[in-house]
Amino acid sequence: MLRRTSFLALGLFTLLGAVPGCANKLDTVINYDPNVDFATHETFAWVTEDAVLRSADGAEARIYNPENERRLREAIELELAAKGMTKVERANASTLVHFVVTTKEKQSVSGEAGVGYGMTWSSNTERATYVEGTLIILLFDAKTSREVWSGSLSKGLVGGSDPQQVINEAVAAILKDFPPA
Repeated sequence: MLRRTSFLALGLFTLLGAVPGCANKLDTVINYDPNVDFATHETFAWVTEDAVLRSADGAEARIYNPENERRLREAIELELAAKGMTKVERANASTLVHFVVTTKEKQSVSGEAGVGYGMTWSSNTERATYVEGTLIILLFDAKTSREVWSGSLSKGLVGGSDPQQVINEAVAAILKDFPPA
């Protein structure tokens, strides 16, 4: 089952420089196996304790760093605990948790435009390059290693916010409706 939810959020998942012309719209995508009994998924452990927040070629060091890795792990653990799940050793877990962060450079164009007499005109056009970040949280059945739930969000990254607060709010938005009803 795939569900897509959009809502406005001020400053969620914001870690980099300002993004002129980008709205604070946050898209959350949830995907899960409707045949899974999530009531049986009471415990969790990480797929790996090794660092997973790495970037090829050292790009976006302000995002891909050990401090944000720690922040993301803590935020996910707190949200899952709030949902009634208990963190245990991997051998005793019913659910394995993993996350992925990706970034992509994008451009936005803003300004005034009009059409008249078969011609298009524009004025005060601004083009801005920004980074769109995506956070994906994945849950796997520990016995079968099958993915049972995933949630993601993508957002233009904007600077000036407290990274811990931003990460906490992003993780909360993704896990808001977990477990599925």
